[in-house]
Amino acid sequence: MNSSRPPLLIILIICGLAGCFLNMFMVISPPARNVAHWYPLYLSLSTLYALICLGGMGSMKKWGVIAYSFYALAQQGVYLFLGTWDAHALVLPAAITIVGWIYYRKMS
Repeated sequence: MNSSRPPLLIILIICGLAGCFLNMFMVISPPARNVAHWYPLYLSLSTLYALICLGGMGSMKKWGVIAYSFYALAQQGVYLFLGTWDAHALVLPAAITIVGWIYYRKMS
């Protein structure tokens, strides 16, 4: 089985990791506390989950794509529930998910 890492997938994973890095600062920001009392904890746990999923995808593991797909859907659901959803919140998770599923057969 060919498990070489496609450049497009690696670029998107790096963008996702950069987003996770920025989320770490958002956890301690006052706007995150103003969204909901549970939102900083959710943001922390979802960022950790996203890091694990992106690591799995970077290692070319099928579970990484499946887990990240559930993460992306759950994240959009939370944004809808909070009333903070916009199309920009969908672009990177959708791109990572779609490209991950494109290369799913090449993963182990």
